[in-house]
Amino acid sequence: MHRDEEISETRRPNYKEMTTSDEEQSKSESEESDEDDIYTEPLRRYSEEDMGRKGDSFKEADAYFMAKYIASTPDWEHLKHKDRWDPYHEKVCRSF
Repeated sequence: MHRDEEISETRRPNYKEMTTSDEEQSKSESEESDEDDIYTEPLRRYSEEDMGRKGDSFKEADAYFMAKYIASTPDWEHLKHKDRWDPYHEKVCRSF
């Protein structure tokens, strides 16, 4: 058998082309399942006492307060690192 003959005998996969309606249905089902995962638990509120202490690993409360800080900082995406985190660092250090 020649190499050309081996290639022609190889079966090729038969792919089904998705139509727009198939894609939309698949996408909406995926989004519904993602939404169910997001809203299974109520949003927990944390207090500063729930935060980790200096030198400890980060806790969920630390991430919660960082997310609130980021969301409340105007033009976050345009700020330099120092301008983003120095005010947060000063605020957190005061609580220790």
